[in-house]
Amino acid sequence: MIEFLCKELGISVILEEKVCQKIEEIVQRQNSIETGGIIIGYYTVSLQKAIITELSDAPIDSKAGYNWFYRGIKGLKRMLADKWTKRGEYYLGEWHLHPNSSPNPSIIDIKQIKSNARNKEFNCPEPVLLIIGGNSLAVKISVTLLFEGKIYSLKEISESHELTEPATLM
Repeated sequence: MIEFLCKELGISVILEEKVCQKIEEIVQRQNSIETGGIIIGYYTVSLQKAIITELSDAPIDSKAGYNWFYRGIKGLKRMLADKWTKRGEYYLGEWHLHPNSSPNPSIIDIKQIKSNARNKEFNCPEPVLLIIGGNSLAVKISVTLLFEGKIYSLKEISESHELTEPATLM
């Protein structure tokens, strides 16, 4: 697992081991075209930790180029309903790949995550944005959180191959 922390808010985002493995797979099969999808997971009862359990594949109606990505929607509602019913997990935000580049969010990325936060269909006023950059020799990840309308860049604080215990869902 990898944990990212926002000291100012005391909130962390944890990537489960299977998410870390998926990131490695994405980078290994990457070409020069961007890709992305949604982040699925849950918050602990204290709301101080967001646990990312899955990164969806790009929906089939997504469109991409060398330095842009438009995430489609086909199949996402059904997938999210299934995750909620079976595991109590839900939409936490967006992820995408910046192949052979920096994982830092662009102005367009920030505008998009702010737009998603305002969109009632997402039901996620504080979304997480995860960007994968670099290449197979050096994978880089950035985690950004929109909280109460302000952008926070989280810092990686730990990397371990132990899974965290999920919180009991109410």
